Amino acid sequence: MSVEAKNKKGGKWEKSNTSLYSIAAFPGEEIKSLTLGNSSNSKPFNIVYSTGTSQATALASGYIALIRDYYNSKNITLSNTEILNKLRALHSTTEDHPDYLSPFQ
Repeated sequence: MSVEAKNKKGGKWEKSNTSLYSIAAFPGEEIKSLTLGNSSNSKPFNIVYSTGTSQATALASGYIALIRDYYNSKNITLSNTEILNKLRALHSTTEDHPDYLSPFQ
């Protein structure tokens, strides 16, 4: 599965990896993230803003986990193909503001 990154305005992020096999696009610009602290500060972690397709892929993984959990709670087991079809149905690689809640309705 290939994932693309979206910018803060909902469009394709200008440096996003793209592919003919892209299934979905998720936010990938200025994503709030945590990094480990270092000896120069006493904090165990730092809050940073990261940008890239990797951030979009992490969000896609969490989103898929939420879809699986939602349907499992209704005693429905989705195959990997069914999940890919739900991601494709978002049209998130072609629409600027896809309805990410639609699989849960």
